[in-house]
Amino acid sequence: MHSQKTPTMGKTLHNTHFREYNWDYCQPAIYLLTFTTTDRRPLLGSLVGDVDNARIEPSEIGWRVTEIFSNLPHYYPQLQVLSRMIMPDHFHVIVRVASPLEHPLGYCMRAFKWACNKEWKSLCPEADKPLFAPDFYPSRLKGPGQLQIMFDYLRDNPRRLAVKHQCPGFFRLQRNVLLEGTTCDMVGNQCLLLAQRMIAVHVRRVWNAEQTRAFMNECILAARQGAVLISPFISEAERAVRDEALKEHLSIIVVHDKPLPELYKPEPMYFDACREGRILIISPVKGHFLNKDLTYAQCKEMNALSEAIASNSNTAPSRNVIVD
Repeated sequence: MHSQKTPTMGKTLHNTHFREYNWDYCQPAIYLLTFTTTDRRPLLGSLVGDVDNARIEPSEIGWRVTEIFSNLPHYYPQLQVLSRMIMPDHFHVIVRVASPLEHPLGYCMRAFKWACNKEWKSLCPEADKPLFAPDFYPSRLKGPGQLQIMFDYLRDNPRRLAVKHQCPGFFRLQRNVLLEGTTCDMVGNQCLLLAQRMIAVHVRRVWNAEQTRAFMNECILAARQGAVLISPFISEAERAVRDEALKEHLSIIVVHDKPLPELYKPEPMYFDACREGRILIISPVKGHFLNKDLTYAQCKEMNALSEAIASNSNTAPSRNVIVD
């Protein structure tokens, strides 16, 4: 694979739905990259074992894909491969861009996919579609501790796939569901929307510490009695309620602040709750949330959706109707 022979690309090298705004993809960074096979065909390997000992047995093309990416730094010495995980219908890799690239990252990844498609054609001459879909999904490391989360995520992928095979319904992405006049995408247990009691977890800025603690306790006590907690869980106190609910295996609905892509899997902290039917993740289908830091107006919008959904329950704490 020689970079000078690789077919050229235009300046837009990433699917704009997942590309980060205002980020130069030539600059040093660490990325978790995901490549999916065309039509999500399980060509790269097979799941072996159950949830407790799940692993992926790569196919011949799966082995070759792994080898091609491992050799990529030979042609692009700025790249360092930190970890890889082959899955039946996609390929994850953690890569460090150690020094500035001459061309954006997408150029190097196109070289990788071009070499993989060449191998695929040699193994399967009758194939009428390329091995990989046109786009790939870059997720950039942004904070301390995130690299270990990326490593753990890759390592846990086979187990998560085994879990999804056991409980497919809770991991199925539902598109364009109308909730209180807002079009949403969802993953998880939709039956939580039918709960007899729902509490919108919204800690008000005007509350003092005692009022905040009382409301947090009220939420957890109600959840222990069967109420479903719903919130975007933005503030530190709201996240503390969420974390305690997850720890105690209580039911929550999370209003997510980003779109849910086709590849979406619940975050590790939500994954087991999803398997057990204790969580529903809702994403308002709004383009202005995409890849941007949340504004105060957007936080209010998500809290308003949470409270509108919660208002359909039989009883809700009176604090839910306090206006900022």
